Amino acid sequence: MRTLLAVLALLTLAGCIDDGRDSPFAGSSRPVVQVVREEPPIRIVEARYGTDRRTCDATRALRRACEGESDCSLKAGNELCGDPTPGQVKTLYVTYRCRGRVRDVTRTEGKQISLECD
Repeated sequence: MRTLLAVLALLTLAGCIDDGRDSPFAGSSRPVVQVVREEPPIRIVEARYGTDRRTCDATRALRRACEGESDCSLKAGNELCGDPTPGQVKTLYVTYRCRGRVRDVTRTEGKQISLECD
C-alpha cells in the first residue's frame, strides 16, 4: 500500500495525475490520468445462516463467491458455514451493497439465492 501511495504521489507531482490543482504541465499535450475509485458492484456486508434460535456466519463464503461480481447465484445450504440447527429448516439472510445501496435477501435452505447489482 505504501508503494502504491508513493507511486501515486510521484505521478501527481510529475503532472501525470490530475489532482485538481494547477500543474506545471497544464495546457501541454502530456497525457493526464485521472484515478477513479469505484466500489465493486457486489459487496457483502453480512450473511447469516440458520434459524431464529441459532445461526452461523456465512459472510466469508458469500464474499468468496460473490464479492466484486455484478450478479451472483448460489444455493442456501449447510455448505456455507455448517449446520447450526440439525434437523430444522434454515434460512440464509444476506445484506449486501450495490453501488452504495444496501439490499437484503433471504432464502430458505435448498433454494437458489441471487444477488444482482444493476
